[in-house]
Formats: sequence, structure tokens, C-alpha cells
Amino acid sequence: MLGSFYDEGKGVPQDDAEAVKWFSKAADQGDARAQCMLGWFYGEGKGVPQNDTEAAEWYRKAAEQGYAAAQYVLGWKYIIGQGVPIDYSVAYMWFIISSTKGYTPANEGKDYILKRMTQERIEAHKMSREWLEQREKRGSYSASPCGYVSQFPSSGTIITFLTPRSP
Repeated sequence: MLGSFYDEGKGVPQDDAEAVKWFSKAADQGDARAQCMLGWFYGEGKGVPQNDTEAAEWYRKAAEQGYAAAQYVLGWKYIIGQGVPIDYSVAYMWFIISSTKGYTPANEGKDYILKRMTQERIEAHKMSREWLEQREKRGSYSASPCGYVSQFPSSGTIITFLTPRSP
């Protein structure tokens, strides 16, 4: 990915703004890793103005495509309320989903939040289990070119999963 070369200065001068440019092109085409990287750039204010809300949105796009690192980061965003409202249940849901993909740092997030939750933890576990079951039924994170909406019966929570548009 060309954005990585500019981000790391490999073969080209290191340039955050140029990295953002190339990650944006890939992210707009639905590349989950590029979306996750844009979340980092916006969160840090590297190559773009710092914007926690924009960072969380890019992490969410990557997380909804199943990118485990983005799911993990998004979980922490929900714990500290950075770009999203504080919501331990949603944070725990993302940690569970990330850890089921084998992303071991998510276990740290689960342990952290377990010490701070009671009934919310149970609800989050149900939400994550339902989310994963819906994904398995569809065979992927998107059911159509336009995406789909999932409603979790146990909580009534609605999460919209959008697929990227083709250029």
C-alpha cells in the first residue's frame, strides 16, 4: 500500500499528508487496513487536523469489515469517550469480537472493562454473540452492495453496516 511507504519513509521521503492522501484513496475503495490507518492519522492529527470523531468513524468502518485491530481500538474509544459517547457495553462488544478473531490485545480490554461492569457486561456479551451470528448467517460483513442494518433483539440496539461504494 503506497500510503505505508510515505508513512514510514520507505523509498520516499516520510510525509504524513501524502500518506493520508494514499490511505484515503484505498479507504474510499473499502480497504479496511487503510481505514484503520486513517483513524490513527485523524486521532493523532498527523497530516490532517486532529479530529476524534473522524478518527472513530474511520475505525468503525474498518471494524465493521472485520478488521480486528480497528475493533480493538474502537473498544477503547468507547471506554474513554474519544469521538464516541462512553459506552462500556459497546466497548466490551468490540473487544469480544476482536478477540474471537485471535487479536490477543483485545483480552486486555476485556479484562479492564470486566472490572468496571456488571449487568452491562452481560448485555454486551449478548450483543457481540448476536453480531457474530448474523455475520456467520450472511457469510460476510455485507449482504448487499448498499449494506444492511442489524437490530439486536435483546437490547433493541441498531447498528448499520455499510459496504463501500465502488468508485
